[in-house]
Amino acid sequence: MRKTQMLTVLFCVVSTAFTVAAQTPPLLLSVARVQVKPDRVGEFMDVEKQYSAAFKKGGGTIRVVYRNVAGNPFEFMVVSTMPNYAIQDDKSFYAKGATEAELARMAARRNQCVESVRTTYERTQPDLGFNPPGTPQPKTVTMVRVNVHPDMIQQWMATVKNELVPAWKKAGQPGMLARRVEYGGSRNQFTIRVPLNKWADLDGEGPLVKALGQDGAAKLGAKLSSMSSAEWLVYNFVPELSVRPPQ
Repeated sequence: MRKTQMLTVLFCVVSTAFTVAAQTPPLLLSVARVQVKPDRVGEFMDVEKQYSAAFKKGGGTIRVVYRNVAGNPFEFMVVSTMPNYAIQDDKSFYAKGATEAELARMAARRNQCVESVRTTYERTQPDLGFNPPGTPQPKTVTMVRVNVHPDMIQQWMATVKNELVPAWKKAGQPGMLARRVEYGGSRNQFTIRVPLNKWADLDGEGPLVKALGQDGAAKLGAKLSSMSSAEWLVYNFVPELSVRPPQ
C-alpha cells in the first residue's frame, strides 16, 4: 500500500513543456534533449544564448530551456513551438535571425560541447491537463515521462482526463500540462508537467491523497500504473536561454 501511495504521489506531482491554456488548440512542439559534456556546460550555455538571440530575431516566439536537476544534471531540454511541419521545408527561425557564417560558427562550438542530441516532435494534449489564465512560467517543474501499453492508450487517456485531472483540480494545484510524441520516438510516450513550488511539496501527504483520501488515491495510482510505466524527473527553467512572450 505504501509503495502504491508513493507512486500515486510521484505521478501526480510530476511533466514540454511550458504554459499553454488547456482550452487552446493542440500545439506542435520541437523537443530536443541535449546531453552536454560535464566540462563544457558553461560554454554550451554561452552558445545557447546566441541561438536564443537568433531565434528571437528570426521571428520565433516561444523557446523554453530547462536543465535537469533530478535525473541527469548535464541534460538540457529545449522546447520550441512550430506552426506546422511544413516549416521544416523553409528557413528556420535561427537561419532567419543569423547569417550562414554565424550559424556555422555557433554549430561548431555547440558540437564541441555536446555528447548527444535527441529531438522529438510532440503535440500538446489539452484534454489531459489544465492551465489557468495568467499562470506564470514555473521556476522548477516536475515531469513524468509515461510509456503507455499500446493496447491501453485510449483507456489511459480517458483515466487521466476523467479522473486524474479533476482530482488534481480538486486538490487546488496550479496546473498540469501534457504532450504526446508524434515523431522521433514512440507514440506511446506522453509527458506530464506540473509546477514544483518547493521541494518540500514532495514530502508528506500528496495532492491526490488530499483530494481522494488514502484509498481513492491508492486505487487511482494502481489503475494508472497497471496501464503504463514511467520515470520521474525534475527540471529548472533557464530564463537566460529562453524566449517567451511578455506575461
